[in-house]
Amino acid sequence: MKKSTTILSFLLLSSINLFSQPVNLDTERFTVTYRQLPSIPLSLENRTFNVTGNLNGTVDNTNKLENFTVEGLFRNEDNPYLKVKFFFSGIKNMGSDIQTIAHETKDKDGNVTKRWNTYQGRIRYDWMSNMKVTSSDGELEYTVSFKSFARSSSDYALYKTGEYESRLKLSEYLELNRDAIMQSIGSSILGSTIDEMGKQLGLKHGYLVSVDRTSIEKIGAKKHPEFANSEKYCTIIENTLKSLTPDCDINIAANKLQESIEWLNSLLSNYPATDKKTMKINYLAYRDLFVIYYYLDMPVEAKNIAQRMLENNIEPKEANSLLKKAEALEKLFIENGKQTTHFPIELIGE
Repeated sequence: MKKSTTILSFLLLSSINLFSQPVNLDTERFTVTYRQLPSIPLSLENRTFNVTGNLNGTVDNTNKLENFTVEGLFRNEDNPYLKVKFFFSGIKNMGSDIQTIAHETKDKDGNVTKRWNTYQGRIRYDWMSNMKVTSSDGELEYTVSFKSFARSSSDYALYKTGEYESRLKLSEYLELNRDAIMQSIGSSILGSTIDEMGKQLGLKHGYLVSVDRTSIEKIGAKKHPEFANSEKYCTIIENTLKSLTPDCDINIAANKLQESIEWLNSLLSNYPATDKKTMKINYLAYRDLFVIYYYLDMPVEAKNIAQRMLENNIEPKEANSLLKKAEALEKLFIENGKQTTHFPIELIGE
């Protein structure tokens, strides 16, 4: 009887010790690469386009419009499905002035020992840009505005020169270089706007390579009985997900993560959420399972994890956000007729 009592006491103490260990969570951040599925998918034969542009005298210094490409779309000058008309107003000079900047130095007692002025030129400018997209069969027609003209002078963009000691020299500099300054600003803005055009076309019809910043949770307390497993499996999760490429075989990654998934599920079985410490363990398990399923292109499983978080009152606000994220991915898969965001680009004629 004494022996049985001793064993029972040992098991009870072990159980108490298991659940009384400190639980601190550390966050591991990393990036995951994949292909963004388009919001308006096109059949392979319709993923062709050409682009014409009205730049209103702005110099395309790096020939971005001439060399314009979109991942997943194919440029066809003769018979494109998508016709893209790009408009850039050029940079409009909305006025300039010279600002006086007062300076002073003080001694250790706070007394002003010197005062002087420097001068800075300011040029206000504005522009507008958009693209109009139509399809050869008339099924598509839309306009994307990159920027409209400002509604008031307070919304003008502002270019500032460096500070000059001489107002006269600054005035002469502005007089001689104003046109060159405006041309430089225009070329820079034109380049970034063409980049934005590529992004918008890619999001709608192409297969842009996207990089997400994400994170997983791991146990930070070394005394916790799951610390070693946490270090092991969280390293596997991070290394596997951050090594994904846009055209990799996602099944290989899924196989690598099976043991990690099993371990995370064991945490939910072994640490039922009864207090703050076990709630943290549950949060870790659910959060990491969601990240795994989401980036393994398994939105149904990811939705299930988010719903279980809600049912168990585990960070409900975050759980709602995760649920919407998984639902959006599931919707994209259905609309695109795909089951993964990792695949090589199919070429026309293959």
